[in-house]
Order: sequence, then C-alpha cells, then structure tokens
Amino acid sequence: MVHMTEVGTVCQGLAGDHRIAGRGTIPRTAGDGPNGQNTGPHARRQDPLHAPCIHGFEPQSPPQCIGEHSTATIPARVVDFSFTISPYQAMHHITLSCLTAALLGASASAQTTPGDTYFSLAITENSHNHVGAKRLFLDFEPSGSNTTPDANLGRVVSRQTGAGSITVDGDASDWDPAYLTTIHGLVQNNYPLSEFIDAVGTDLTIGSAWNSNYVFFVVQWEDAGHDASTRIKKWIHGDQGGGESGWNQKVHTGATAGAPNSAAVNATGHTLSGAESEDRVFFMFPMTDSEGNFADGGPGCAMYCHPNLLEDVAWQNYTGDGVVAMHTNMAGDEADIWHWKSARTEPSGHADDKFLVHALGSASGRTSDNGLSAYYGNDASGANPTSMHSSGLSYTGDRLYDVDAVPYSGSALSGDQIPRYISRAPAASRGDVIAHAGFDPATGRWTVEFVRLLTTGNIDDHDFLGAAAAPPTVPLIASTSVSAGQSKYNSNCAGCHQGTGAGLPNSDNWIFPRVQRASGSLIQKAIATVPAMSWLSISEKEAEDIAAYLQTQAIFLPSHSVTVSIAGTSDAAASVTSIPGGITCPDTCSAEWVDGTQVTLSAASVPGYSFVGWSGPCSGTGDCNFTLTADESVTATYAPACDLVVYCTSNSNSTGSVANIEFEGSCAVSNNDVTLVASPVPNGQMGMFIYSDGLRDVPFGHGRLCLGGGGTSIYRIQPPVASGGSGAFVSAVDLANPPSASGTITPGSTWAFQCWYRDPSAGAPGYNLSNAGYVVFD
Repeated sequence: MVHMTEVGTVCQGLAGDHRIAGRGTIPRTAGDGPNGQNTGPHARRQDPLHAPCIHGFEPQSPPQCIGEHSTATIPARVVDFSFTISPYQAMHHITLSCLTAALLGASASAQTTPGDTYFSLAITENSHNHVGAKRLFLDFEPSGSNTTPDANLGRVVSRQTGAGSITVDGDASDWDPAYLTTIHGLVQNNYPLSEFIDAVGTDLTIGSAWNSNYVFFVVQWEDAGHDASTRIKKWIHGDQGGGESGWNQKVHTGATAGAPNSAAVNATGHTLSGAESEDRVFFMFPMTDSEGNFADGGPGCAMYCHPNLLEDVAWQNYTGDGVVAMHTNMAGDEADIWHWKSARTEPSGHADDKFLVHALGSASGRTSDNGLSAYYGNDASGANPTSMHSSGLSYTGDRLYDVDAVPYSGSALSGDQIPRYISRAPAASRGDVIAHAGFDPATGRWTVEFVRLLTTGNIDDHDFLGAAAAPPTVPLIASTSVSAGQSKYNSNCAGCHQGTGAGLPNSDNWIFPRVQRASGSLIQKAIATVPAMSWLSISEKEAEDIAAYLQTQAIFLPSHSVTVSIAGTSDAAASVTSIPGGITCPDTCSAEWVDGTQVTLSAASVPGYSFVGWSGPCSGTGDCNFTLTADESVTATYAPACDLVVYCTSNSNSTGSVANIEFEGSCAVSNNDVTLVASPVPNGQMGMFIYSDGLRDVPFGHGRLCLGGGGTSIYRIQPPVASGGSGAFVSAVDLANPPSASGTITPGSTWAFQCWYRDPSAGAPGYNLSNAGYVVFD
C-alpha cells in the first residue's frame, strides 16, 4: 500500500515528465510476474525511495506535470486516499499516468455534499453478455447520516469518509458492510443466439464513499465461470483441440462444471465458438439526459446499449460480436462510461474512461475520452503476432507491458502463448479512473474498487458536484415470472416472432427477427425505437417477465457445415456465393447453417472459361440447390472455354443481321456440357442445329451451307428449337447420344456446327443459315 501524503517527487518517464505526487514505501512482497518474482531491467528499483516512480522514472523537482497530452501544476497538499501497487507493477511496469498523478494531487472544489445521481451498473462474464441494474440511485450522505442502503429502490448510499480510510487495492475489508447494497442483477444484454455462454442472474454487491475530493466505489460478485478471465483472445500456437495450426486466438473455454454459468440455457448441447474474452465492470453516469432515462422509474441504460436484432444472421446458431448498437437516442445526450476490464485495464491499475454520444441505427456512439488508452492490440503481422515478451517464447504470463514488448522472433512450439493486448499507462482524461481488483479463486468472487475526482474539469466526464437528482420512489425490478412472461409474450409477440422466439426469416434475412433469450432492456429499447412495435403497451416488469421466458428458449438446432472449393481455374473472377449469405469463395469458402436450411450456391461466369458443373449434392451447370441435412463438400469446376473457329460467313436474314453461332461449354467430350446458340434470328420461328466433319461453302436458301464437304454426312441435333420472342435458338447437345454411330464425337476429332432456320419474311425460299464454326475436341 502507498499512502500518498504530500507532493515531493517528480517522475520522468517514457512519454515525458510524469510527476507523481507523493512519497511512500512499497512492501517487499512477492511480485505478480511469472512465478511471483520481480523481474526485468528495472527490478532493482525496489528501494522505498523509488517507490512512487513507476518503471524507471527518476525523481526530479520541482513538482509539476509535463506530459505528452497536458501540462499541469500539482499543488502541494495532502492527498487523502491510499492505493496499493505490487512491486511487479511499480518497478517493472507502468501503472500511473501523468493524468493520474494530477488526480492524486489536484484539489477539487469544496462542497458539503455531492449531487445525488442515477447510474447504471453491469458486469460481464467473459463475453459480451452481461447482467446488472439499468437504473440505480447514488445517494451521497454526509458524515453522521443515518440513511442506509435500500436494495428495493436501488438506492446505493455513498457515505462520507475520512482521509486515508479506504485503500484502493481490490480488498473490501476496509468497507463498512452496513453501507454495502446487494441487488439481484438481471440479464441486461444477451445476444439472441450467442457464440458465448448466456448471462445468468447474479447478485451484485456495491458500495460507495466520498470525501472532499474523491468518490469511491466497490463492486463484488461471484464470477459465473469461477475464472478471472485474463486471457482475452490470447495468441496460442498449435492445436487447441479443434485441429488448429500456427498462431490462433485462444478458443472459448465454455462453461465451468459447478459454476453458475453451467446452468445457462446454452451452456450444454452445442459447441461454443469464438475466442476467449474477459470479465468487466461497466458504470454509466448521465451527463446530458433530455429523454429522462436516468430518472425515477426511467429505463436507464436500457435505451442506450442493446443489440440491433436485424443484424443477427438468419439460419445460423451464432450471432457473434457485430450486432451491438450502443448510443444515446437524442442529439446532445451524453453519458460517462467507466469500463474496468480484467485483462486489458487491470494491469495498468485503471478503468477505461469513455463517454457515449448520439448516433443512428447500428452506428456506435461509444467515444474515448481524450488521451492514451491503457492498452493496445498485439495484432498479427503475417503469420505471427507483432510483439512478444522480451524473455522469449517460453513466457506464459497473461500480461505483456509495453516496456517488455519486443518484435516477434524465433520458432514457436505447440502450446506457446503470447498476450493479445499490450498494457501501458493511460494518459490525460482517458486515465481519470483508478481501479484495482482482487479475485478469490476459492470462491470465484471478484472485488473491484474505483476512485476518481468528484469533478475532473473535463467535459467528457460526469460531474459529481452537479445538481442533485430527485430520490427514487419506483422499486427496482429484482424478480421475474417465467409463466407470466410466457402468457404476455404469446398474446402480444408470438404472432410475429413465433412461439419460441425463433423469428420468421425469408431466404436470407429476417421478416421478424429472432428474439430467443432477449433481455428486458432489449424489449424496452425495441418498443421505444421500432415504429412497428410502438403500439405495444408493456410495463418494465412485463418486459422483464417476457425476457425471463425468452431466456429459457435455447433451441440450438443441429447445424452443418458447407465447404466449397473451386477447381479448373485460379482466375480471380471464379467465385461461388451462397443464399443464405456466408459463402463468398474464394475469400470465405465455408459456412455453418442449421439443419433444414435451404441452400443455394451460384457460380460466377469467367471470361475464357466455361462452368463445367458441380460435384457433391448437385450436378449440372445451373445453381446448386439443396436442403442441408449433413455436412456437405461442394466443388465448382471450370474448364477453359472451347475455341470455336468461325470459318464460313452466311448472309443477312430478315432482322438485317447475319446469325452468328456460339459454342458454350468445354472442349472435353467427357464433360458433355456443350450448348449451341444462334442469334439474331427472326422471332417465332423454328430451327435446327446441324454438324459435320466435312467443310464447304455453297449457296443454300437465303444463306450459305458450310457443312458436308467431301461427301461427308450432315447430322441433325434433335430436337428442333424455337426462337420464341428471344431472337435466338439455344440447344443443349448430348454428346453421349449422337443421332447415329457415325456421328459420334470423340476426343481428338474436329467437327463443324451450323444452324438452319426458317425465315418466311425474307421471301422465297423462306429459310437461311447461321455462320459456321469448327471445334477440336479433347
């Protein structure tokens, strides 16, 4: 623990001079590096004289803060709270930003009691599904007040506390249990069919305190998976159980036996997809709220941050990440966001400070505060991650600090791992909120503590010294009825969204989207923002009851994969697309749909090639249509187009043009995919394609006969064809069934083709012929 007492140390760091307000000592305890040691080039800095200087920052003077993003002078005064930094964080890694230094030293305006406010709280369990309370009330009470928390009304009492009475270290033993509020967190945001484990209702314990300068929070809950979840999308080399090779993001670990998430509706009976995520705590405080969402009985964050169901994918079991539409609904409305993340912000000792603004549709309104974030991505560079730990590929820790990150090198072995995100000190307003967490693996419980100035002076932050909101009178919804929800759903919603909430799709999209396992917040949001639902009159309690029913609807149908390959050409124009969407081969050549899906595959035409046909569940050269009942592998085969050599030109017909002949298909006899086309020709007339292995050029009717030279035979291709209104004759040629044995087309043989047709409008003799061309068959 470091108890900051006075300004007196200036720390010079990587991004400029970071003056940390304070002197103190750090106990020589085990570090949080690999195997508990304090390692790295700055491990020597365990001297108490260097304690406030984070990772190689050397003491200087005078006390001031000259940073990359701001310049500020820290007044010399007593700082009135404590925080704990482990030696590994303090000596080997950056945990305090320039702005945090200002936070620790800057003085806020004095006020007897801060302004009461409504807020929202949610916790996330290793995914984007979360539970919490969309509307709570923060009641600031002065010292000596007898007001106590009220879970029924969602009243969280923030008690006035003395200087140094709270240590922000992830340990709640210094909080008075009488001032902690436990609420039952309801599901706030499930994807309709998520690739993650569904959220489950969870009891959340929350406390708050304040003094003349700071506001404090503590949040505790039992983690649904009894897992600290510090490996978000971590790079893992080799097979993770699904046949993976090379570097891939860590696959989702699924439910934990005996943990709360094992009772989630979608925890068993199907395979969860997607990469490992992390645990999170999410606060939302209103800044401008013209809609009155953060008021007594208001919907709170329910109006702001829930999925756009129309972007859910029909005919698939998993929705994935990309369907959340988070923004305020009115121009000018804004909300402050604190987002603690177990893998990405905890290493720096902060919560991510952001804010929410207005946007439309599925556009995101989540905006970062000014300054540097506490992490950045360790993206792939070619086949490998960009960076690795300086100690080499044998490093197995879940944290990678920027001072330890070096360019990737070496040859990875199966099981090697590299963190997907790199930690650093946040800067400016992005680093306003200090947070530290503790996880108890024996009970699976998290304790996360937060501290921030009551007022930061930043326009992107909630001002706790603002006007006080009226206290709540409307109880918090904490219990639900599945049977009441089912009855209300069946009478109001089932006609559109179907009896189980499965939705009503057409061939590729939704007529009425899937709502299985939707939250009450999502229902409230839809009624308020979707015109087709504006007629519904459903209370908040009824919305939560409907959600409680829908959250029992698993309906993960058996699913099958379709894998497409393209043969015969590497031309970029050769492609196969699918209905439903999902396959755009050669870019994306496989997709997974539920049992019974009607699948259509279409092959694009390629200049210089003919489409030979399909293998697998289809044949022929048209679209491939099938009902998916098992995994399918489909090959779309192309072949170089035949070179039809036009050697004989006929005469114009009554259309004013000479009928040309075209040869479509492959030169390979074995493919038997030849189609002949002659155009333009008069509409509504009869014609017949003919062929011969002898060539000539003599007048015949209104045109010229180009076949049968040297006494060779001329063969008729049956049946005759009609031009109808298309101005063209089209005939599919069955090479396997010639009109006579002598007319059999074999590999290596050369045959000429022409079309004879009636043309009475041209006068006697009333018939003509197309141009003629020959083909050498393979």
